Amino acid sequence: MNRWWGCEIRFGAGLDDLFGVDHNKQMAASLSNAAKELYNSDKDTRLILEDLGVEDGNPIYEIVGDIRNTTRAMVQQVSLYLAEWRRNKRSTGSVQPGELTAEEEAEQRATADTSSSIEAGEAETDTDRAHKEPESDRQKELTKFFEEAGAPNPEEQAATLLRNDFRYGFLNRKLYGPQMFGVDSVAGELIVSLNIDHPLHQYLEMLEQRSDDLSDPLARSGAVAIRTLLLAWARLEDQIEDRNRRTDVQDIALDWGKQARGTLDQIVREMESEAEEES
Repeated sequence: MNRWWGCEIRFGAGLDDLFGVDHNKQMAASLSNAAKELYNSDKDTRLILEDLGVEDGNPIYEIVGDIRNTTRAMVQQVSLYLAEWRRNKRSTGSVQPGELTAEEEAEQRATADTSSSIEAGEAETDTDRAHKEPESDRQKELTKFFEEAGAPNPEEQAATLLRNDFRYGFLNRKLYGPQMFGVDSVAGELIVSLNIDHPLHQYLEMLEQRSDDLSDPLARSGAVAIRTLLLAWARLEDQIEDRNRRTDVQDIALDWGKQARGTLDQIVREMESEAEEES
């Protein structure tokens, strides 16, 4: 997604030394170095300066920090708009009757698997029991959850889940730093929230964009597989009754997100480079 936008910084010749502009006017070394050091960190700029041993009087890091925060906010907003567009695909006619998005296919597959397991004798969880509650009550609770999470069209999102009779749903929103995803049990639904600041979210968006725009079946299959794995993790968490053990599993998920961040970020950059070459 990031290949569709860029950032231009304009400054006068009097700032060449501050930004580290070389004599050929081809590179701003100080600006580039600061950007690399700040890019993968979620810390406040002042704390990063302390870690790096940089004096507070050096404004380059403050400038780059402001740029980083502004661009991240812009990317988050674009991600929310894109998520809304995907939810409205069916109503705009871009999804044919009977065709599912990758997100919906993963939700459908996970729902069918869970329903079959329960019918075969698997113990029900609190979420499973809540799934049988009156639809009007579930609609209110789901709508409230989506509203508090800052989701667009919360009432419609809740209605869509209930209309499809899925046991699972996805939500795109900002979570804590390196957290890859989070799981919430709401009104009989397991909601997996994808962190829009984590490269996993961007990777999925790119896969699904390739599937939508290029009719790439492998990209679609990959997106469905990743989403299905996340829903399987959600089910795993939901089946753990011991609170302490569930917290341990959630800590593992957080560590997983930290470990995966660097590698996924590199993959996303490579995909962006390949897309630029193709265009």
